[in-house]
This record gives sequence, structure tokens and C-alpha cells, in this order.
Amino acid sequence: KVIFPYPNVIDEYSERIMSMGGVDICFGGVGISGHLAFNDPPEPDEPEKDLDWVRNCQTRILKISRESCTQMACGGTHGNWAIIPRTAVTVGMKEILASKKIILTFMRTWHQGTMRRSLFGPVSKDCPGALVQEHPNVEVLVTELAAQPPYIDVIMDTGEEES
Repeated sequence: KVIFPYPNVIDEYSERIMSMGGVDICFGGVGISGHLAFNDPPEPDEPEKDLDWVRNCQTRILKISRESCTQMACGGTHGNWAIIPRTAVTVGMKEILASKKIILTFMRTWHQGTMRRSLFGPVSKDCPGALVQEHPNVEVLVTELAAQPPYIDVIMDTGEEES
């Protein structure tokens, strides 16, 4: 059975999933901000939202972050910002992490960084996607583009002045 979070039954969605002991499979991807679904990291002016807050977020209607809107415009509409929705229904991290299996897909060049942050970086509120590291059954599908090492520009300060 396939379950979609409809806005008119948003309150029932989490209860239904949790009463089943979680869904069998949750498919997803991690966005540029480290979000999984639209579970973005808290904004800097939201210090009360810690890792436990992110971990326990439930399915809800929310305003889509500017980063996510930009990502969708670049990756899905060839830059047509005007047609990107500004609100969404998102599955919460609580329901995602209750899944029996999570399958993540990384396919674009910018996924080089988000994949590494999610799978190998610290588990923190700054990268909700990293919470999958705590899940016992995660499968990752990666394209050759996303598997390439990310570009890192390191400037070394030798302490010497340039002449």
C-alpha cells in the first residue's frame, strides 16, 4: 500500500504510520542544505530547535526554505523560480526514521558534498539527512557524477607575506 501525506488529513498521517510500526520503504534524497524531504536544518535565529527537535519532527505543512526553492528551480525547472511552490506537505524525520528501510538517491554533481555530509559527517541539527546514520537499514544509490570527490579549494596560510 502506498501512503501519501495529504494536507486535509495531516494529523492522521503520523499516527497511521506509527501505528503500523513504520512504513516498509521510504524513498528520498538529501538536498543542498542537508535536508531530507523538506526537513531543513533550523535557521540560525531558532536556537531552541536542537537535534532532538529535528529528529522528532512529524509530518506537517511548511514554508519551503529559499535554499530548497533555489535547488528545485535549478534542478527541476531550468531556473523558472516563478513556478516553484512556496509551501509543501513533508514527511517528518520521525516517520522517515521509523521506516523499516530507507533508500536514498544521490545523482547530481552537487550531491558530492551532501552525500558525504549525510553519510559520513557528524549527526547534527545542521544536516538532518545525517540522521540516516542512526538507521539500521539504509540503501544508497549513487550516480558516477555524485560519486566523484567534491571540489575543495584549500588556501593555506604559510605565515609568509606575498611579495
